[in-house]
Amino acid sequence: MTQAIQIFQAEILNEEDLHNTQALCHYAMLTLEDIVTMVEEGILEPKGSSPDFWLFSLRDFRRSRIISRLRSDLGVNLEGAAVIVELLEAR
Repeated sequence: MTQAIQIFQAEILNEEDLHNTQALCHYAMLTLEDIVTMVEEGILEPKGSSPDFWLFSLRDFRRSRIISRLRSDLGVNLEGAAVIVELLEAR
């Protein structure tokens, strides 16, 4: 009888840490195009001059993950998801 082994990898994100676009795409399960659109709409606020050099805060990671889930699980459009995130952060 064989036994399946699952290996998980985790990284603890600190408020001060900044992570690149690739890490954000992986974490939030979004495409680069999704991230660029969120930056253009003012939903995410990276530091850096272009997607290759953008660095994102923990706040951006939280926002992008929530938006990703709202869009995939509930079918909420980007604008609606952004409003929901704003309301959640305001409470």
